[in-house]
Amino acid sequence: MLFVLFFVIILAGLFDEMNLLNIPVKIVLFSIFFIYEPFLIAYACTVGQLITSIRVRRLDNNTQKISLGQSFVRTILKNVIGIISFFTVHSTPERRAVHDLAVNSVVVYS
Repeated sequence: MLFVLFFVIILAGLFDEMNLLNIPVKIVLFSIFFIYEPFLIAYACTVGQLITSIRVRRLDNNTQKISLGQSFVRTILKNVIGIISFFTVHSTPERRAVHDLAVNSVVVYS
């Protein structure tokens, strides 16, 4: 997520210097930032997950990916709750954060 945020900030700065930062460009940059993680978690994996060899999977069958709807809910909760979610990982035996508990997902090593 930090990679995407960094990318969006760099693009916004470049477009601003070229006076191209109009409403459609802002919408595209906003969409890239908020759609990147849910789509990639539901259909593949993010760049960070690829590097660390982890994947988000369904709790009841950790070989299946979570749905796009679950992925959006998970991402929204993770962004709203923030660091609190990170600290809750150690409170469950499966080491699941609040956003994982909410959508019945689990993070597994690939």
